[in-house]
Amino acid sequence: MAFSRKYTLMEVQGMLRIYRGNRAITGVNTLGQLQRSNAPSHAHIHGGANFLEQRARVNTPGQPRTTGTYWSEQDQAEATLEVLNSDDGRIALRRLDIGESETVIDARLTQGRYRVSTARDASTGVLSRNDVGRATAGSTHTQSYASRGFVKVVKGVGGLLQIQTSFPKV
Repeated sequence: MAFSRKYTLMEVQGMLRIYRGNRAITGVNTLGQLQRSNAPSHAHIHGGANFLEQRARVNTPGQPRTTGTYWSEQDQAEATLEVLNSDDGRIALRRLDIGESETVIDARLTQGRYRVSTARDASTGVLSRNDVGRATAGSTHTQSYASRGFVKVVKGVGGLLQIQTSFPKV
């Protein structure tokens, strides 16, 4: 199956939902055990996450200090579709066609189309990613429009494409 092709909104919505929280099966090893992608799909935390979910994420040690979400799952699906079908997306997806197991796409989005909410931990001073002080740091939030979309995809068994993550960049 060719990965570098035009996708439909229905396909993208399905890919965003089907693997939610699961790791894609990428093959079978010599012992007959399933091999899976390194990380579970977490696209759902970047589509329609509310203020409290974002705050909890940026104030949890080990999680990113900044996170962004599209305002709705529909916006995320449409933006992801735009990224996959972009020239940058088609070029990146060709890597899967020639045998690579995953690829990332960072593509420009239609200006002013996708509303986003971004949260950052509000710690003063420099806290490391794993610092326990982040739990009480609070957070700051901004709202704007995505200028770029970031999508990571993994090739699964049987030619299935898994969207590992899809998030906005401001």
